[in-house]
Amino acid sequence: MKLLNLLFPPKCIFCGRIIKGEDQCFCGDCLSAAPFVKEQRLKAGVSFVSGNTSVFFYEGRVRQALKRLKYQNKPQFAAFFGALLAKELKRTDDEPFDVATWVPAYRWKTIRRGYNQAELLAVKTAKALGIPARRLLFRCRPTRPQNGLTPSQRKANVLGAFRCADVCDFSGKRVLLIDDILTTGATASECARMLLESGCREVYLATVAKTRGK
Repeated sequence: MKLLNLLFPPKCIFCGRIIKGEDQCFCGDCLSAAPFVKEQRLKAGVSFVSGNTSVFFYEGRVRQALKRLKYQNKPQFAAFFGALLAKELKRTDDEPFDVATWVPAYRWKTIRRGYNQAELLAVKTAKALGIPARRLLFRCRPTRPQNGLTPSQRKANVLGAFRCADVCDFSGKRVLLIDDILTTGATASECARMLLESGCREVYLATVAKTRGK
């Protein structure tokens, strides 16, 4: 490990500067400037979840890093963000989760990209929390990109787009639903609705970042 660090020293995921410490993911300057969410509140418009936790606001270098994770083949960023998300969940939520799952991507989009960033985040976060990560949801039809749609159009776009796994026992489970970004909450709400209808006791939403409220 030390040899690897000498050959490939860890770099800040925000600015690319070489940093010290194997467990660090960003430099001191970026840490001090990062738009952390200091008070966790349920974002308006998010239905069917008991609460939500986000580490950052979706802006600046956080936005750039998440776009690199999602579109520029940087799956290693998921380990850093998952560790931060788990730490924030431990700080803000005392009740244990039974299982973690993720917002599913449409199959062809996952094949083209090589991975689903939400799944990577869920696996890393669950490992840090000491709980299993399971595929509880499937996307059963393609949807339009949510960018550029109004809140009502977003809800209509994802209505009926997900189904729950047939082989899972959902009864009485407290589920941690994970995604990379929370905007209007339409997608997360539809996922949570399906999980609750399948027998989950509670769905709690966790995202790396969220947009600021108006």
